[in-house]
Amino acid sequence: MPTSLSSLPEGYDVYMLLTSVNKEELNHKVCAALRMGYRLQGSPVINQSTNRRVYFAQAVYWPGVYDAFDADNA
Repeated sequence: MPTSLSSLPEGYDVYMLLTSVNKEELNHKVCAALRMGYRLQGSPVINQSTNRRVYFAQAVYWPGVYDAFDADNA
């Protein structure tokens, strides 16, 4: 399991908020991030904007970098 910045995929951030207006698209983004080695941070979010458009989001983080988020290190 990846545990350092050196193993972070090139071009990716330690923490990412994945978003979409389509829940299936968000599912694909989250699954791709999990396959790379990211972990989920918190619960997914569904929000409706003032223009009545629905947005879906899920935060992910790279394990070991933010030990406070990493349940294996607690």
